[in-house]
Amino acid sequence: MITRRTAAALFALSLFAVACGSDDDAADNPTTEAPAPTDAPAGTDAASGPVTGPAAITAEDQTGDGASVTVASVSLPTEGFVVIHADGGGSPGPILGWSDLLPAGDSADVVVTLQDPLAASGTVFPMAHVDANANGVYEFMPPDVTIDVPATTADGGVAVLPISFEVTGDTGDAAPADGAILALASTDLGEIVVDSAGNTLYLFATDAQSESTCYDQCEDNWPIVKEVSGVGEGLDELLLGTTTRTNGDVQATYNGWPLYRFGPDLVPGDTNGQGAGDVWYVLDAAGEAIGN
Repeated sequence: MITRRTAAALFALSLFAVACGSDDDAADNPTTEAPAPTDAPAGTDAASGPVTGPAAITAEDQTGDGASVTVASVSLPTEGFVVIHADGGGSPGPILGWSDLLPAGDSADVVVTLQDPLAASGTVFPMAHVDANANGVYEFMPPDVTIDVPATTADGGVAVLPISFEVTGDTGDAAPADGAILALASTDLGEIVVDSAGNTLYLFATDAQSESTCYDQCEDNWPIVKEVSGVGEGLDELLLGTTTRTNGDVQATYNGWPLYRFGPDLVPGDTNGQGAGDVWYVLDAAGEAIGN
């Protein structure tokens, strides 16, 4: 059985199955039976799971009291939601709030009320999600609940963007976002290092526990993990560090390895980058490559 998570990863990696046969074949073989009807929910494909794209989302930088975030427009392939994520160290982190159920197609000026108002100015990440099981209830709270998966753009990426939110009256002295930490997660590969949203992190063997050598197209496929504020249980904070990239950006390191995510990993627990090119690997709690 193909799981929703596998289906989403296959979509993102553009691995499409080629259908066999044609209408002409059916005409030449009158005994061919029509496919049996399926009971797949609306917005899903019986063969490959939820329809995740194409989707698109736009939003502008905002100023306010931090109680809500407004998304200028969202286009969904099927019913779904707009979800606001905190900054998890340069990528989507913990979930701050989600919209009511939105229809398939275009919606404008979607206001998302946050579960807890923003206390400090910073970056948030509006993201489109699909109602994968068509029950009208938002169900995506990683790592335990990952049903209503992120929607994907026409080119297979996640429909998400960062925006700046300035909280009225913020003094600028707030501590770093709680989401900007490293953690451990249990997977089929063992205990591996992830970000606080559960996204798998990788090392690039070519870096040789030194400064990053991943730029341009490489960086597009393997987004860097920016500076993080700490580590969770089971990890050694003494192994946490940073490296400065050629453009001045600060990249987080663990045990000397610059850290990356993999674009086609759509949901927490995905490890589609493991072993890619025999140079990309997940890390264990000691900061060593697993499977190298």
